[in-house]
Amino acid sequence: MEGARPETRLLTIYNMAGLNIGSSRFFTMQKNVAASGTPERVMPYIAATTIGFTGTTITDSGNNLRNKGFFPGMRVTISGASNSANNKTVTIGDLNTDVVAGTMTLETDETLTTEAAGASVVIQPESLFTKVAPDAQIVVKAKFANTGTITIADSSDKAFNTATFHVKLRNNEDVKMKMSDLTHLWMDATVSGDGVEVMFEW
Repeated sequence: MEGARPETRLLTIYNMAGLNIGSSRFFTMQKNVAASGTPERVMPYIAATTIGFTGTTITDSGNNLRNKGFFPGMRVTISGASNSANNKTVTIGDLNTDVVAGTMTLETDETLTTEAAGASVVIQPESLFTKVAPDAQIVVKAKFANTGTITIADSSDKAFNTATFHVKLRNNEDVKMKMSDLTHLWMDATVSGDGVEVMFEW
């Protein structure tokens, strides 16, 4: 029964920050493909003109902050904002409610300058987060509720759902791999809105 404890605890925090098990830190997250035929990075990432800033809040009128994989406690880097004061690395709050579809709430000591949506803003994890622990496995599992097929590859071209050089996952199937940098992992789907659940050691 001892070996079952980490799995049980991980399930209770799915799509949240992380869990310390011994000397390792495991992260779990979810990511959806917004539009079938448009490959996306598996790691949390958004590039949009619908993002605005005020106080300790990042807003997205496109309501994509949660399904792009961001989760509480993550440190993210903002770039492309019109006001240069907003182009920096900040920390998302620890509560599950700090990341919802259209709002990302930061820790109370973070401050953003008020800026309306319009600029082409990119939000992604700080570079340290994308580096996976040496010899650690990444597990990518197609969500149980998916109705189509997920395609996984090491580039956007290969991940395209009509290409041939990728791994196909039906709902609830998974693939395990070793990769030192999450920025090289891409996904697509045959049905818009289908997604994956990811776990890795950091």
